[in-house]
Amino acid sequence: MKHFDQNTANQYDHDIRLRIPGYNLIQELISAVLDVEVPTSARMLVVGSGTGEEIVRVASRYSGWRIDGIEPSAEMNRIAAQKTGIYKSQNQIHLHEAKIEDFTSTEGYDVALSVFVSHFLPDDGSKLQFFKKVATHLKPGALFVFADMMKQSDSVGEIFIASNYYWAKTQGLEMPQLRDLPGRLRNLFHPMDENRMREIFTEVGFKIEGRFAQSLGYSGYVARKTVSK
Repeated sequence: MKHFDQNTANQYDHDIRLRIPGYNLIQELISAVLDVEVPTSARMLVVGSGTGEEIVRVASRYSGWRIDGIEPSAEMNRIAAQKTGIYKSQNQIHLHEAKIEDFTSTEGYDVALSVFVSHFLPDDGSKLQFFKKVATHLKPGALFVFADMMKQSDSVGEIFIASNYYWAKTQGLEMPQLRDLPGRLRNLFHPMDENRMREIFTEVGFKIEGRFAQSLGYSGYVARKTVSK
């Protein structure tokens, strides 16, 4: 899993919008999915909650939700605490400095979000354990909203890498980061294709109900917890 130091954490909200095509739209579509699918009073788990992007969006729209953010980076949690502080009077927001694999809870959640998190994990059992642990925290029938970089049909995804490079260039990503972008996309991430995702999801007890977003090599899916595993 990638380590986020203080400098990376401070720049994260700015840089991710220049690195992931359609980032803001994907976040807005997640809110639209939640509007339709989630009960008015919900308990939500945000896996890899980072700087609190998803928590702020949810807390600003829905009062009275219980929201738990799981994030191993102390620096990211520090920023999230600052951003979510104004919503604590109307929501129960708790930030946990932990990996999902180490997180425990006695109550089930109505919905879980994992947004651009699991593509950091290799498919050596780590991805499977990640999704299995998420599933164990959800109630039967609960919603799972998932977005990640997805593996491309060509062997190393070079067309996607080139497209992403030129998109980031037009958005104004600074030259040092732009120069490093192709190497990051080749070496830092471990995307899976949709067939592999369906295999893993079936094994852990998720049923995929549809794709809600796609932007170059990034896709978002809606799934549901069907059985206990």
